[in-house]
Amino acid sequence: MVDLHSYRKLKIIALTVGGTVLFVGIPIFNYNIIPALIVALTIGYTVLALGMKQVDTERKKYGFLLSETDFSNSLLLLLAAVIQIDNKKTDSEFRFIEKALLDHYKSERVAVIVNRVKELTRLSRADHKEICRFVLKGFGISERIEMMYLIVGVISADGLITKAEEQVLKDIAIGLRIPYKTYESLLNMFHFVREGEQRTSKNRTRSGKLLLKEAYKILEISEGATIEEIKRAYRKLALKHHPDRVIHLGEEYQKSAKEKFQIIAKAYEYIKLKKKFS
Repeated sequence: MVDLHSYRKLKIIALTVGGTVLFVGIPIFNYNIIPALIVALTIGYTVLALGMKQVDTERKKYGFLLSETDFSNSLLLLLAAVIQIDNKKTDSEFRFIEKALLDHYKSERVAVIVNRVKELTRLSRADHKEICRFVLKGFGISERIEMMYLIVGVISADGLITKAEEQVLKDIAIGLRIPYKTYESLLNMFHFVREGEQRTSKNRTRSGKLLLKEAYKILEISEGATIEEIKRAYRKLALKHHPDRVIHLGEEYQKSAKEKFQIIAKAYEYIKLKKKFS
């Protein structure tokens, strides 16, 4: 996994190891600081050199990603992992991906992202479990939900989610420790059919009406929920998905966070209309 702060972290580790060796070594060398210092510097430098060798290996593999943030790196790698599982590598599939990304990013940025995802899919298959472990260490639940929302949106952009894709999406949701109801909520924010389902006029389209059943799932509640339960669920989700929770990720992710927030509000308003309460 590429960590943009690897060198700084390795230096801290090397200094810590060297300092520990120096502290322990001074009594061993009869309080003669020179040989203790030489040993400490040698061990510290060795730790740094071995660590940098590992970083260099990763940089050769993912070198074109180094200008990205850790969040963007992880998002790209997870996208590539899902695309690879179903071999969605044709130009038409990447056009769907491009179209989905244009909802969130500027066109120049989309061109860069698509090219990088293409390069990633040509590499050996990404280990999505390893990537999820990295994300868990560095990001909170709000960032992880935002990442999952973007992944589902891109993968469902062609209007179809295959069984293989859905399995990997579930695995990623589990790996990112996203509650199942939240994962289901995210799925219902997009318009697609599953592999094996017949495409009919009743299937949802991007301009299609939000169904009551889907609105309940977006709010993470059952269709039998009381009015008070509906209101409480909306308030909880409004706090959980508020765009300010990911403001630190930058303007481009704020846009998708606001879109997600609006979908939740729309689902709530639709239920209010159907259930006739205010």
